[in-house]
Amino acid sequence: VQMTPGQLLGGNANRVEQAVSSLPRVGETVRNARRASVESFNRAAANRVLRPLGATVPDDVPAGRDMITHVAQTVSRAYDDAYSRVQPFTIDGRFAQDMAKIGQEFMTPRSRAEYNNIIRDQVLSRLQASNGQIDAGTYNTIRSTLERLNRDFRGSKDATQREMARGFGAMRAAFDDLVARTNPAAAPDIRKAQAAFRQLTRLEDAAGRQGAVDGVFTPTQLSQ
Repeated sequence: VQMTPGQLLGGNANRVEQAVSSLPRVGETVRNARRASVESFNRAAANRVLRPLGATVPDDVPAGRDMITHVAQTVSRAYDDAYSRVQPFTIDGRFAQDMAKIGQEFMTPRSRAEYNNIIRDQVLSRLQASNGQIDAGTYNTIRSTLERLNRDFRGSKDATQREMARGFGAMRAAFDDLVARTNPAAAPDIRKAQAAFRQLTRLEDAAGRQGAVDGVFTPTQLSQ
């Protein structure tokens, strides 16, 4: 990350640099340098998302929404490529055990009941429709559903919903392990795509926060 002297030293030096940026003429140079620093941070964060895939953001892709779109498309292509090699599989005994254990240690009876209802309606119903034979498309749909449920519930102020979010995350992990066991040839690339996707969601969240002009975010917005 290319930092300005004020950003690098912090404290009084940073405050002086910020004050100078409001001055005529020289202020524009300082503002441009600080902006370039933030953009280089954005590029570094985007490259961290792509690191599991062995890719980087091309130099001609500017920081901001274009960069976020490029990263998202790269991760999506990696997923598509990995899933294209997943052969149809079925649930094994270990997966059934993993499902039975979910929530026993941290869920209250109320949260467990609500969790079971959602799993039955949005996950098990898809397994029943596929007659127990899970293809790549069904797996991708189920995993996307669990990812969305985990994301939606984990930020809730309600303790019951936060418990359920942990359950959705555990169910997603159990499915990932199942695919890795039944499709060992595709498992490494799936893991890489999943690692990139986890970082991508943080990147997209930071770019969508209030104050992230044109999708360019600050270190504080990313850490949030």
